[in-house]
Amino acid sequence: MQKIIAVILDEDDRLSEIKDARKLSVYRKSRQSWTKEKEVILPRLYHGGMADIRKNLAGVIKDLDNCKIIAGKSITGLVYNVFNNAGFILSEIDDFDPSVLDGLYSRILKEIDALNDVETELSNIPTAPVETEIKGNYFLDFDLLKNSALPYSSKTALLPFLNSVRFNRLEILCDHVMPWLDLEMKKRNLSYTVTENGKGQSNILIRPAGAEGDKN
Repeated sequence: MQKIIAVILDEDDRLSEIKDARKLSVYRKSRQSWTKEKEVILPRLYHGGMADIRKNLAGVIKDLDNCKIIAGKSITGLVYNVFNNAGFILSEIDDFDPSVLDGLYSRILKEIDALNDVETELSNIPTAPVETEIKGNYFLDFDLLKNSALPYSSKTALLPFLNSVRFNRLEILCDHVMPWLDLEMKKRNLSYTVTENGKGQSNILIRPAGAEGDKN
């Protein structure tokens, strides 16, 4: 990400909220210092309806060119949404002097790295049963999935699998037996057994009804 930051200022060159802003001063890091590269004069952002605001902001975004960081006292509402959807990083600061931009830029990089780490971690969490080294046997750690930030319920993680995959056994690790399980087992001619692992978790083993080792 290029070292370019736009700072929200009022007509007296003081750090401002977006609703009181008159311009964006764009600073670029060159060698050891941040220098003002240009100023983007803001139109009357809140003049007219939502369509007018979006049109005004489209012109501002075009003028900002390669700058993708905007800093000011407060950026909220429709203006925030438009900038955010356009890929801008929006940061709130209390005071402004070019000397604070190094710290702000470093903080943003750390936040991006942290988000990337979280995304990588989430991408490694299975969201559906995965076949084990034994063909036809599947496993899902739903307890891990449930406690992640991923938007999956037991139904969204398991029903598509049950509707489309033939299997010999499916083991699910979770913290409780799902209340919908009995009905879905009967509908699919499946059965299950439950064992506790001593860690507050249940191991649910699902098999086709009548399969060897089936006790239900």
